[in-house]
Amino acid sequence: MPDLFRVGLFVAGVAILVPACSEKPKLDLKSAAVTGPSAAELVPIFKMGGKSTDVQRQAKEQEIKGKIVEWSGLKVYEVGKHGEACYKIQTSSTDDALSTFVHTCPGDDATKAAIVALKTGDRIDVKGLVDDVTVLRSVDIDPALVSVHVGGAQPASSAPPTPTPAASNSATAPSAPTTPDVTISKVVVKLKNGFGSHKGKYVGVEFQAKAIVKPEKGALVAVKASCKVGDDTMVDTSRALGLGLDKVGAGESKKGDVSFWVLQPLEKAPTSCTLTFGTEVGLGDPEMNLGAYCFTAPNAVVSGVCPP
Repeated sequence: MPDLFRVGLFVAGVAILVPACSEKPKLDLKSAAVTGPSAAELVPIFKMGGKSTDVQRQAKEQEIKGKIVEWSGLKVYEVGKHGEACYKIQTSSTDDALSTFVHTCPGDDATKAAIVALKTGDRIDVKGLVDDVTVLRSVDIDPALVSVHVGGAQPASSAPPTPTPAASNSATAPSAPTTPDVTISKVVVKLKNGFGSHKGKYVGVEFQAKAIVKPEKGALVAVKASCKVGDDTMVDTSRALGLGLDKVGAGESKKGDVSFWVLQPLEKAPTSCTLTFGTEVGLGDPEMNLGAYCFTAPNAVVSGVCPP
């Protein structure tokens, strides 16, 4: 078991200290000085389609690792649960912030309730330690203090809220439009062994996308996986970057694939996964509007969400 550190969640202006959920040097984040950059400073360097080079991004990544950052107004995309007490909050990329994975472990019912109540589009403030920058240029903040904007109004531009596994303990797919621009079929799920030093299991998904009308330029298929691994619900989102959806003509079909947890494999294979499909343009916020499929180990896949 890792050492216990002091990490907390602010609820209605009250700071509640809780144990951290990862093996980090002991630190008091509440009183720690901010040593890292603002969220906006990192956007030009790490945003997809930007002008920075690999060398510049690698240098900035090494510079910010281990720094304390304090970022406000991050937009919640998803909440996942780890074990009995820990949560990972995923936030979306915006014009003034990169996407993040924020780790915290509330130690009482009040703080758990605040996290469980979060919806897609809600806003949080974060103070924490930069642990890593992922392959898709999200910032991993672990451990963290999180301030929930309780009762705060969503910006008019926010996507409609979607239920999260943490809030409902089940995955619920958004209703697909009557005539979607793209349809998904022939979904196959493969549980694969990690490679090299990455021990464990990761999830590969293959599918066929058919364009009903020609997709707009820059359109991608995004897939959200909500998987049961023991008592945990693990959540991740991946994009079919190699599909080239905007190159598919009306009425044409093309195969695509995505993978989940390749670089951070699961400790054991999931027993079931709800896979929710959607579209996005330019690596923005995906609109999960293409329906869902339920995978049940070892290899069954049916249309619809998995039962709770």
